[in-house]
Amino acid sequence: MRHGFSMGFLLVLSLVLQTTAFNYLAVAGVKPDLLLIIVVLYGLLYGKKAGILGFIYGLVEDLLVGRFIGFNALTKGLMGLLIGYLEPKLFKDHILVPVVVLLLGTFVHGALAYMIGLIVGLYSTFEFEAYLRIIILQSIYNACLAPFLYGKYYKISMERFVKKLRR
Repeated sequence: MRHGFSMGFLLVLSLVLQTTAFNYLAVAGVKPDLLLIIVVLYGLLYGKKAGILGFIYGLVEDLLVGRFIGFNALTKGLMGLLIGYLEPKLFKDHILVPVVVLLLGTFVHGALAYMIGLIVGLYSTFEFEAYLRIIILQSIYNACLAPFLYGKYYKISMERFVKKLRR
């Protein structure tokens, strides 16, 4: 219950930051995707449940700021599921792991969004170079934020794990 409340609060806080303050932090027109960062880090720590979290976060994002309902829900849900599937195979204690996972995860998310956009007619093949530049910049931007966000997230995760062991 408490975990669900904190994830809901994190959703609202990240949406507010992403739509207001992060507009001033844009580099070359690209700003970090805070919701994707949370989904990827959640998947890295909690496994496949991140698929559900990604779907919910993406759906709320679609309902509030998206043009096509279900687009972000699908892409963020798939990313959460993919990272959650890889979670048992990843060593989470080193700080470079979330940086690399977030870098690659953001790139895969952007590529997946572009492919789905091509299929449904949102994008054209002529926009590939511009979209690739955005994906690369956002991947680097998100990866740079990973060390600042992962430490606190990891600490909370370990505290929950220790409490479960003590029961």
